[in-house]
Formats: sequence, C-alpha cells, structure tokens
Amino acid sequence: MVNWIQVLRKHLVARLATNAGLRQHAVAVDDAGTVINLWLPDNDDAPDRKQKQRKKHQPVVLVHGFAGDGIMTWVLQVSALANRGYDVYVPDLVHFGGSTSPLPDRSVAFQARCLAAALRKLGVGTADVVGWSYGGFVAFELAAVHPDQVRSVVASGSTVKYTSAMRDDLLRRLGWAQ
Repeated sequence: MVNWIQVLRKHLVARLATNAGLRQHAVAVDDAGTVINLWLPDNDDAPDRKQKQRKKHQPVVLVHGFAGDGIMTWVLQVSALANRGYDVYVPDLVHFGGSTSPLPDRSVAFQARCLAAALRKLGVGTADVVGWSYGGFVAFELAAVHPDQVRSVVASGSTVKYTSAMRDDLLRRLGWAQ
C-alpha cells in the first residue's frame, strides 16, 4: 500500500530544494560502483557559458545523521543558506537515501572518503561542513583526512570520534545486534 503522506512529503521537500536553487545529481566515486546522490547548486552543470562563469560562493556541505537522508534532514536550512549566497551541497551518505555501494564497508572513514571523492569530482573547493549526529562524525573524519577540502566543521548532536563501542551500543538499542 502506498503511504501518501510520505509521497507528498518527499515531493514537497524536493520542491522546496528546487525553489532554493538546488537540483539532484549522482556522482560515481570509485571503480566498484559506489554512487553518491546529492543536491547541489543548479548552476554547476549550466549549459550557458555565462552561467558557468558566474562567481562561485562559499560552499557549505550539510551532512545528515544516521538512518536519514540529506535533503529530508536539511530542507529548512537549505533555503536560508542559499538565499544568503552560499553554494549548498546536501549529500546522502552511502547506504542512506539515494547513495549506494556494492561494498560492505559502513565505516565513518568510508563515508568520508566517498564524500571527499564526490566533492572533488564536482570541483567543490574548500567547504564549510556541517554535520548532525552521525554526520558530525563524518564531518570530523573528512576534516582530519582531507584538510584541503574543509575550511571549518560545525557539528551538532555529535562527538568528535565514533568508536566501535558506540556503534555496538547503538545497534543493540535499535535491535539490530545482540
């Protein structure tokens, strides 16, 4: 059975993101078939030469938490940031939202590597990275391993490091592990 509330919610969120000047895009980040789905400024692949030469603004990357997807988490912030002139990028982490990989790796390090590769392929310069919860772990890892891609990190509802003990406790509480 179709959950019409979910369908309408997803279309509303997509409309809000589009109205903020973003569009959805997928980036292959490795030879294994890992693909990062993200929302990005609509001018990035502009066919018009004048649009391509438009002055780039400071990029902001918004990284969602565990078991979410990017645009559903950040839709209310996207418009405010875009209206203030930021180039907003909202990825889905691998195995969440529209991002996929045939690889079994679920680590924070893998997420950061994939995000770094996607941003590099898109030509995103040094960005301010905002992470919520699990996204904060990914943001800190991205800054530690790829400092050339991160100007600053803002994390909320997160700690600096995600340990295996924290992961095991979370999986137990969710009923996904014993």
